[in-house]
Amino acid sequence: MQRRDKTQARHALANLIIGLVGSLHLRAGHHLTEQWLAEQLSVSRTPVRAALMLLAERGVVMARPRQGFFLAVPWNEITHQHAVEIPSMPEEAFYSRLLRDRLAGEVVDSFTQTELARRYRVNRTVMLRALTRMADEGLVARNKGQG
Repeated sequence: MQRRDKTQARHALANLIIGLVGSLHLRAGHHLTEQWLAEQLSVSRTPVRAALMLLAERGVVMARPRQGFFLAVPWNEITHQHAVEIPSMPEEAFYSRLLRDRLAGEVVDSFTQTELARRYRVNRTVMLRALTRMADEGLVARNKGQG
């Protein structure tokens, strides 16, 4: 299973909060405490706070200084437009581009990580995650030497 970065986790958690609001039929003005949400979703309060701030930017909740977050939209008025699109991970974009270029014949059969890093201007971590995924899927194989 791929691990999510913090941005993805925050976006996914915001969607879980929206789902919880809908399943419990919460009304506008309902106080959404970080502690309660953290317990309901089995996460710590820090990612809950980040997700609530994201929902505040979208107008789903209101942030009141020193009081917390309150539902701005009743559960029955929350639509798919309020859902938060989860951004792709950097290695997803690199993986897709490398696969597309390989299928188009723009990447040769044997290549080094250094060549890929120069060509695609990606950092080593992103490149290694994408190459590991490709190897797991049988799309590439590591050479015995370099490449």
